[in-house]
Amino acid sequence: MNKPNGGTIYTNTWVAELMLDLCDYVSENDLAKIKVVDPSCGEGSFSTEIVSRLCQSMARHRLSFLDLADSFAAYDTDCRSLVIARDAAYRVLREHAASADEADYLSRRWFHLADFIESDQADVDLVIGNPPYIRATDLSLHDRQQYAQQLQTFTFGTDIYIAFLEKGLRMLSPKGKVCFICSDRWQKNQYGTRLRRFITDSGRHISFNCQMYDVAAFAETVAAYPAITTIESGEGFERNVVCSPEFDQSDADELLEALRAGCTHLATSGFTLEPREDAPLFGHLTSLEDAGVSVGIGLATGKDQVFITQDPTIVEPDRLLPIAYARDITEHKLPSSPVRWLVNPWSGGKLVDLQSFPRLQAYFDRHQEELMDRYVAKKKPAEWYRTIDKPKPRLLRQPKLLLRDLADRPEPVLDTGHLYPHHNLYWLTSNVWDLEVLGGILISDFASQWMRENSVTMRGGVIRNQAQYLRKLKVPEYDSISLQDREDLKRAFNTWNVALATSICKELYANG
Repeated sequence: MNKPNGGTIYTNTWVAELMLDLCDYVSENDLAKIKVVDPSCGEGSFSTEIVSRLCQSMARHRLSFLDLADSFAAYDTDCRSLVIARDAAYRVLREHAASADEADYLSRRWFHLADFIESDQADVDLVIGNPPYIRATDLSLHDRQQYAQQLQTFTFGTDIYIAFLEKGLRMLSPKGKVCFICSDRWQKNQYGTRLRRFITDSGRHISFNCQMYDVAAFAETVAAYPAITTIESGEGFERNVVCSPEFDQSDADELLEALRAGCTHLATSGFTLEPREDAPLFGHLTSLEDAGVSVGIGLATGKDQVFITQDPTIVEPDRLLPIAYARDITEHKLPSSPVRWLVNPWSGGKLVDLQSFPRLQAYFDRHQEELMDRYVAKKKPAEWYRTIDKPKPRLLRQPKLLLRDLADRPEPVLDTGHLYPHHNLYWLTSNVWDLEVLGGILISDFASQWMRENSVTMRGGVIRNQAQYLRKLKVPEYDSISLQDREDLKRAFNTWNVALATSICKELYANG
């Protein structure tokens, strides 16, 4: 797993051992018959253990070292790391009684100073390892162009581990599998849509997923939401594991023992194990978007310190737009009157002429250096005082539900048409729904359950209530809700009675 700056973070040995065990890559089996690839070997976290197991298996099955020649391949683009990994493999071979010539031959044959994405491996039984975690913005334009041309799931905004996942899947034999420890964001985020579709269309599924947030899985602390994920052919349920931060090698041993015993449900102090069915939760219902609800995100300024003010006298009154801000929500309510305003440089979709607004011009002039330093201003210097987004006048006047991004569950608040949402809030509007009825559904445990299973979970257990997930949230059709249930849902929303909302939704979600 690579840092964005190109530095490398290596997997701890016990995690590599766990992953190999999960894939049944153990010396009791004839590993010479299993073709395994480490796509980003680094200094040998996986490759050293793979070579050790290969040697043990060879001895068990009375093979020669040359029988292992086509059983393993490792890649890396960093020469120094590759030499360290190769030398480690050489030492392991020698420790298992390989001659100097045999050890030299195999270690050179197995290790490749090359880009895994450019490799021509085929009919591989296992692709396993820790792909580099390099953000799209840190890849060169050349690399992004090359990967986008070669791969179906890679776009200019995709992190590189997505490319490694697709490439690994493409080189598999019919019964082969990929097992990576990498960020699990692709499983739910928008940029993982193509990869998820690619997996399904190729007749594969996630068979095992182990969230390892805050676990000491690496030689250094990382903030990439890592998970061990196994993808293989066929259909079936996913064995899902959520680790506590204290998960360690002893917990890994206990997990392996439970899995080998066929256990499907287990809760310990170190982890929980449970199956996750392929069938989507509440799949018989329609999505929020298809049910007639529009979803979006509030206005981004690019410099809140300048554009957001609590002083309504700072510029001309008509240059102030009352704004809804997540921090101002208390007890599931917005303030009764505005407490923050957007210093608004827009009118009718165009930037105003500053000379027509002397106080606005003086205010922006005082902050010109800060505003000019933004990317949006460097891109369009003549519009240096613009916000990133343009306000939509109609949205200000529309009744809307507003939701904070990070929360334990959806926490909608109602704005009747007096405030404009800031970028830290998502908004929902509808010409079909009574928004108070919708608010009652959103506070129910059913909506919370769907969001928790389908959106991204952050550290501390909070979820992302983002537009890309909200649009897909399953809800009943508005016309299917009786007048009495509508009134009760409104009452539940306005009194924040989650139990009442959940009891009403129980039948709505059961019957579709």
